[in-house]
Amino acid sequence: MLEYRPVDCDSGQSVPADFVDKKMIYKGTGSGGTGAGWGWFVYSGSQFYYAVPGAGPAGEVATCVELAAKGGITFEVKRGASLQPFAGAKALQFDLRPGAPPPAPAGANAPLLKLFVLNDETQSFCNAEALTADLANGSSPLPGGWRRYTLPFAALRCDYTGALPEEVDRVDFQNPATDSSVAFCLTNFAILH
Repeated sequence: MLEYRPVDCDSGQSVPADFVDKKMIYKGTGSGGTGAGWGWFVYSGSQFYYAVPGAGPAGEVATCVELAAKGGITFEVKRGASLQPFAGAKALQFDLRPGAPPPAPAGANAPLLKLFVLNDETQSFCNAEALTADLANGSSPLPGGWRRYTLPFAALRCDYTGALPEEVDRVDFQNPATDSSVAFCLTNFAILH
């Protein structure tokens, strides 16, 4: 008899049916793509590639998108906030570069994106958002025009019932522009504890 069971895509090891990766939201290593239990979708995008092999700063997999004005890319837990993916989070860390798909355009500026976190079921947003431009001074350069950004989770102010760290289950990168598109690639998106 054929048995269906959830497994980790890289190791092939069984995982519980309600499992969510609480460390990697989008990984560039192994088979790449979203961590176990995470979903990915784009809204108001003209080009989007879930997993581009070799696009990352060390040749790993990256997701690359071009977003229209106010468009975004969403990462959310498929089974809801009850899995508490952000409980105990200290920071979010991700690698980002301009242009999509590869290669990165020579001399291009870092993409301006707004990052926000919410409880998708109740549409309860944390009290603060972050712009990549505000994180640039603390970012680290990587090969191929990439930069590594770290955002302290406390800066998002997930501090009221409905949007506490143990209640939120979705994070978005959104183009804040009202009249222009933005293209970028993203990989190694992690929750640091």
